[in-house]
Amino acid sequence: MNGTIDANAAKGVAMAWLPTLITAVLALAGTIAVALSTARSNRATAQATAEQGRELARLESQIEVRKEIDLDLREKRETKYLDLWKLGEIMPKWPRNTGLTVHDVERLRISLQTWYFGGGGMYLSKSSRAAYGDLQEQIAQVLAGDPTTIGLEQYESMRDRFSLLRSQLTDDLQSRDRNSA
Repeated sequence: MNGTIDANAAKGVAMAWLPTLITAVLALAGTIAVALSTARSNRATAQATAEQGRELARLESQIEVRKEIDLDLREKRETKYLDLWKLGEIMPKWPRNTGLTVHDVERLRISLQTWYFGGGGMYLSKSSRAAYGDLQEQIAQVLAGDPTTIGLEQYESMRDRFSLLRSQLTDDLQSRDRNSA
């Protein structure tokens, strides 16, 4: 009977430790689960950070390429726009060209067209292209009346359109921008 008591006593002691053992095993399993979850989260965060770094590098590269394109375009525009700018010298505001003839206006129309299709037109911004078109339309309207002379009103209408075109060209180049050098 002594053996039975010892066995029962041992069984009782084991039963007393069983809840503690189960609690310890569950706590260990929870700790392992948290550690695995944290590791997965850290790996996901590292992957996301690496992806953001690659995306940032890609965007910086695109910005650099765009800067180079913008500088190249600006240099080409400066050259082309200067040629266009010079064509307007026959219609100054001060002093007005009182000797402007119909023949002069026709030559201006042809010179503008030659400039445009000679490569200058491809560098115009949308706004400058619209201003160029307005100028050509105004010249065509003046010439459509088959005038023998260019009156003050006709002169001013064409000069105003040319002035708007030149203003748009300076906007494209930002040459009159307060912040430009």
